[in-house]
Amino acid sequence: MSYPNDIDTFTDKLNKRDKAYVIEEEVTVSNGVYESLLDHDNIVDSSVSVWTGSKLTGDKVANFILSIPSATPWKRSIKIFSSISPVFITYETFGDQVEADDINQLQSSMTATQTEVDRYKAANDLVVTNTVNRVTTLESKKADKTYVDTELLKKADKATTYTKSETDARIQAVVDVAPEALDTLNEIAAALNDDPNFAGTMTTELSKKVDKVVGKQLSTEDYSTAEKAKLANVEANANKYIHPSTHPATMIVEDSARRFATDAEKANWNGKLDATANAVSASKLATGRTIALSGDVTGGVVFDGSSNITITATVVDDSHNHVISNVDGLQVALDSKETPSGAQSKVDVHSSDAVKHITAAERSAWNAKSNLALGETVSTAYRGDRGKVAYDHSQVAHAPSNAQKNSDITKAEIEAKLTGNVSSHTHSQYVTQTDLGNAGYGDMQKSIYDTNGNGTVDAAESVPWSGVTGKPTTMPANGGNADTVDGKHASAFAPSGYGLGVALSQVIINDSNLAVVTGMYYASQSDTNKPSGVTDGSIFVMAYSELWINQLYLDWRTDKTYRRSKNNGAWTAWKELITKGNALTWNDLKGV
Repeated sequence: MSYPNDIDTFTDKLNKRDKAYVIEEEVTVSNGVYESLLDHDNIVDSSVSVWTGSKLTGDKVANFILSIPSATPWKRSIKIFSSISPVFITYETFGDQVEADDINQLQSSMTATQTEVDRYKAANDLVVTNTVNRVTTLESKKADKTYVDTELLKKADKATTYTKSETDARIQAVVDVAPEALDTLNEIAAALNDDPNFAGTMTTELSKKVDKVVGKQLSTEDYSTAEKAKLANVEANANKYIHPSTHPATMIVEDSARRFATDAEKANWNGKLDATANAVSASKLATGRTIALSGDVTGGVVFDGSSNITITATVVDDSHNHVISNVDGLQVALDSKETPSGAQSKVDVHSSDAVKHITAAERSAWNAKSNLALGETVSTAYRGDRGKVAYDHSQVAHAPSNAQKNSDITKAEIEAKLTGNVSSHTHSQYVTQTDLGNAGYGDMQKSIYDTNGNGTVDAAESVPWSGVTGKPTTMPANGGNADTVDGKHASAFAPSGYGLGVALSQVIINDSNLAVVTGMYYASQSDTNKPSGVTDGSIFVMAYSELWINQLYLDWRTDKTYRRSKNNGAWTAWKELITKGNALTWNDLKGV
């Protein structure tokens, strides 16, 4: 672990007692799978359950595997398959097991803690040392108090010194509300033309002006005598005319372009419609309009709106008949329909014995049947069954094509063909009716020789020992067991290539992951996926499918046994199985 960022944590151990503890663990599922050891030991396997909610709530997760670690059988490892995260594991336990690993973990944690304390102490000691050195340096460099006091006396006293804000306030009081162009001494001097005796200069210039007389104002010298005489001729009160606010209409003279309109005329004009407006209450149209019909229907009438009208229509084709070409798509639709004679012929065909409808269930049942000949079954086809031998034999022609059946040949016909005494005559190519009768009339129908319908002859008539061919010349005294069947040894019936009936040296694999077919194999030393620490050994494979497989690995050099599984296409880790020879002892747990 990495210090000081991480801190060791421990699960509280449970004392052993007669009454079981009920434990719930919340775990996080990653990519649909969670796999780890449960927190506590001595678990009751049957009590383990997984839920999507706390306290046995939500949905129950049925897809999990509980396994026992080979080195610590009191523990349980669980592998959960779930699309929901987190999930809650509930189980019962009667208390935890004190293991050597627990003590080792405590010792490791204590050692790590002491290491961290030592590291922290060394770092802290360095900080303290640096701080002491800095204090010593500052102490040696601090100024003498007497010197500092003397220098401070040279500084201005705060009580008699303006601060910046006080200085700004004094300046603002001098400027007051002066315009921005005259709020500095330089701007004021420039306005006075930089004249240091500005007041004297102004007094001198004023002394050059005329005196002011009451009632008279200064003016230019362009006021003439003629203007003065004109003003003298203005009558008294000439400026008191007041213009009236209204004038009578009689004072206005009308002409052809300008006329007065009375209120009655204005009202009459306002009641008129615009040139483009529609009349609301007109009794009729100013001009009647003709409404006319065209096409196959003709007729018309003049309508002026004064009354209702009736249009008399004339239809060109009073029968209202149409040909097929007048209706879009009708001919194509009719051509696609079945003719009465064609439909009847199809019905006749489907109603005959040659053509029958079958149900979907019948079709499925027929398709599921194997394509086997008479006398064959799925398990016995072409293996020398007597049913098929009999059937094949029945298909071979044993007589000329023109030979008569025995039932068609009478004794008289036979005698007519022969000379001498028929009853005592023999011929290699002919038989008598009696001979045929004594031979029996066989029936090779399946219903006779295969009554249970399994494709094999039910039973054969007894055969004398002399009629058995291919039998051994001698037999064991007590009957014994035949070493071969139909000339084949039992080893010949073992599947080839899977370690059955052959030495494992003939079934070698270099990758345990490729042993996916039920059987036995030799795992070579170059096996890339064998258990850790082994050299070579044999593998027993039990395969349900390519996705679900169990493997047992027997180490030939240490006699150790390992197990692993392929769960839904994913291999688990190899786990050593505990046997009598390698079981853990109390000394192993104590580390002795």
